[in-house]
Amino acid sequence: MWVERGGPLKDIIRETKIDKRTAVDWNNFCREVVVFSSFQTQLQIGGPGIIVEIDESKIGKRKYHRGHPVEGQWVFGGVERETNKCFIVPVQDRSKETLLPLIKKYVRPGSVIISDFWKAYDTLDEEGYTHRKVNHSEHFVDPETGHHTNTIEGLWRHLKVSLSAYNRRKIFFNGYIQKFIFLRWCHANLKNPFEEFLRFAGQLYDPTNSKVEKQRQEFQMDSAEPYMVLEVSAPEESDSSEDEDAPPQKRRRT
Repeated sequence: MWVERGGPLKDIIRETKIDKRTAVDWNNFCREVVVFSSFQTQLQIGGPGIIVEIDESKIGKRKYHRGHPVEGQWVFGGVERETNKCFIVPVQDRSKETLLPLIKKYVRPGSVIISDFWKAYDTLDEEGYTHRKVNHSEHFVDPETGHHTNTIEGLWRHLKVSLSAYNRRKIFFNGYIQKFIFLRWCHANLKNPFEEFLRFAGQLYDPTNSKVEKQRQEFQMDSAEPYMVLEVSAPEESDSSEDEDAPPQKRRRT
């Protein structure tokens, strides 16, 4: 239900006949699985002559009907235009000191990077990339060169629609993003989301695999640099779940 339907918490409680605290705790367990899946699918995008669009976007910054504010969260990402391979990284700010190391980490040297005129990108030509810019204050597609960032703008739209149903607590933000890309990857690669979820869950909680056990102990749901890089080519359907989150309880590992 959590993977394929993402139903409201109240529906999960009604159908499974468990209490709310238990349902919330298992929601958090499920998020851990999709976060873990990102560690198993890491890759870089781009390469010599390959176009990669990069951009930042702010998610949130609104109030819910109960009146409590939702703090906006910056995310940074890149999309390989021809294949739609992408990465999405929650970031603390949009400074050069924050973004440049991420570009080097996730985008291969020799890539043709297209961005807006944000100052953090000014030295990309000196870092082994071919850098092309689009002045969004004048146009979204450069009339002379045809350069644009429409691909990654589309990714942001799908992400925001997917996240709009959630009462987004910052501690869970990584999990929301990972579920979004996990489902995109499954749909694009004709994988059954439930079967893939069970496969990763089996790896994550396999006590006989010392390597995975070490990874499980190291990663955190509120990591300062959570990430996911997967090959994605299909549009994501909106996840209309009504997720009611609460801070996870201390959990006993088995």
